[in-house]
Amino acid sequence: MKYNITKEQLTNYLFDGYTNREIADAMGCSKSNVWHFITQYGLAELQEKYKLPNYRIDKIDTKEKAYILGAICCDGALRANDVVEMTVAKIDKEMVDFIADCIYGRVRIDNTYDKATRRFPRARLCKKIPDIKTFIGGPAKKDRHFPIVNDELSRYALLGAFDADGCLTWGWRKDKGRIWHKVSFTTSLSIAIGIQNTIIKHIGISTIIRPKSGKEDCFVLEFANRSDILKFLGYIYQDDFVVLKRKYLKYKALRLELEENGESRISEQYRAEPTE
Repeated sequence: MKYNITKEQLTNYLFDGYTNREIADAMGCSKSNVWHFITQYGLAELQEKYKLPNYRIDKIDTKEKAYILGAICCDGALRANDVVEMTVAKIDKEMVDFIADCIYGRVRIDNTYDKATRRFPRARLCKKIPDIKTFIGGPAKKDRHFPIVNDELSRYALLGAFDADGCLTWGWRKDKGRIWHKVSFTTSLSIAIGIQNTIIKHIGISTIIRPKSGKEDCFVLEFANRSDILKFLGYIYQDDFVVLKRKYLKYKALRLELEENGESRISEQYRAEPTE
């Protein structure tokens, strides 16, 4: 069978740090076919230039690993041969930049904008992590479980999940002249249960899980009680480990608004604020 692999395709794969085997799996051909086209297009030097060190989790013994696993579990795609792909809106590029720096990965920018097909500028990271399934299961999200980490690192796993799949929404209720707010995670049932159990164990707040309407195998974990929201956010943001600043600044804005209106009730246990 003949394969038509373009130079652009190969360049993109090599830039992302794919091995010949990973390219072959992605293209549905053999390693010899890949090498044939690499030499035909004169990309051998490019392959060496963009070759990156391998990466394995081995064990969850750092806050970076806990964060990365929380993020990948919730928002990573597990491709063939244990290749992890993460794609985020370009505005959130700092998140995949951070993960790429930790796992020897590389981030590509796609500036395609097509409102009709809902294609917007995005940042993408691809990296093989051979032992990724040991820690989160998969590859389908319905078959994954939230990573189990020790007590000292649990908040970093929750922060990774929040940056990847979590959402803080708030605003003013004009009819009652007060602030409404909600924290939610949209993910699979198994991951939602894992996040819920972690929150209950380490923060002690109540959450609910409900099916997302019209979405098969998609569930929403959420809570809206003010003290619970502030306790949760104070827990994940209790030191200077802040990756996705957009969400952190939204939390700070909510807290400031509540304090200015005398509505804030923040547990001193989780009051510590990241340094700028």
